[in-house]
Amino acid sequence: MNSVKEESMNKPTFAIMEKPEGLSILVFCYNSSWIIERNLERLVAQRSSYPVEILVIDNNSKDETSRIAQTYLESHSRFPFKIIHEAKQGLSHARIAGLRQASFRYTLFVDDDNLLEGIEWVDTLVDLFSSQHEIGAIGCGSIAELPVPAPVWWQNPYTFCVGEQRANEGLFYPVKADDMLWGACLCFRTQDALNAWSISPMLLTDRAGNVASAGGDVELGFRLAIMGYPFWYTKKLQFVHVMTAKRLSDPYLKAAVKGGRQVHAVMEAYRQLLISGRLSLSSVYLKTLTSYTIHFLLGLISRLPMPKDRRYYTLWISRIDLEEVKNMWMHLKIVRKNATQLRQLPALLHRKHS
Repeated sequence: MNSVKEESMNKPTFAIMEKPEGLSILVFCYNSSWIIERNLERLVAQRSSYPVEILVIDNNSKDETSRIAQTYLESHSRFPFKIIHEAKQGLSHARIAGLRQASFRYTLFVDDDNLLEGIEWVDTLVDLFSSQHEIGAIGCGSIAELPVPAPVWWQNPYTFCVGEQRANEGLFYPVKADDMLWGACLCFRTQDALNAWSISPMLLTDRAGNVASAGGDVELGFRLAIMGYPFWYTKKLQFVHVMTAKRLSDPYLKAAVKGGRQVHAVMEAYRQLLISGRLSLSSVYLKTLTSYTIHFLLGLISRLPMPKDRRYYTLWISRIDLEEVKNMWMHLKIVRKNATQLRQLPALLHRKHS
């Protein structure tokens, strides 16, 4: 139907308006020709009592992702759709590009390797928001599709957005980074996310191409929580997270863990803002350096002779190299540089929410 060229902006601003009821499904792609048809097949099969649109955001792919998606949706989708091209690499840039084009009141984030289970997603999500007016975001669990036998360390695949995010269904108030819902199959009010981004630029870009960075979805979650929203966890919905052999390798595991660990300073800054509305730079530095000291010591233990079992990998991923230390310091500097902006966030976000 439509193909839109979208360039991201450093500090976007948006008109504040009530969007019509319905669901905008945003699919984020980077070199996704291997999976995009399977993804879209699950989306076009959804039943809905509400308006729906599908926005495919191609984040500077080098393959035929856009062409395949366009051809498939033209042939199979009864829902309106757009193919959006975001040239600036990074999942967060793709997300804001999609949000700027979203037409409906609610938005569902879907990564290219997320396959929705069941056909009741639209009604379930919209009905939840309609009945639970206070909630700011909805998340669910997943199961994995593995191309090869699971590695030894796979018993705890939470790092890869696999499993249950919470033990119980229902309302909860997030208070730390681990409480934030995954960006994978996260649903929220479109205008809330636009407000969260428009107040000031996000500090994290999340995954960029094949680089396993992290934290962009957690940062969005923190901003929604600072607005005053509780979240909702549902067990009525589930998705399949399709793993590749590369993502099940030891180097990718290490990169994924490092990607999350090196943004500790930013996560700690947001935690303070959520809990107290204040930011102490000295506390951010102390907690970040303490965390890294603990990981450094655990990494030393992993160098002792031991079998490569689950315990070994728990220690092994704590090993810290010079590149990670540099990235850790970089994020400490980001927090320090943006301290004034961060301290203003609670008041500004509450104002947007009200």
